[in-house]
Amino acid sequence: MIEAWVGLGANLGDRAATLDAALERIDQLECTRLRAVSRYYFTPPWGDTEQPEFLN
Repeated sequence: MIEAWVGLGANLGDRAATLDAALERIDQLECTRLRAVSRYYFTPPWGDTEQPEFLN
């Protein structure tokens, strides 16, 4: 079994819905299982800071 840690983030539209949909699609992949999911948290953009903050 291969174990992977994946980080997700969204900063446009309904950010929570985007992350929820991404997690659902990942969980539906064949031979893939979500074992744990952290709580969502906000992070500021970096680099191009003239954009909405991210939900990760």
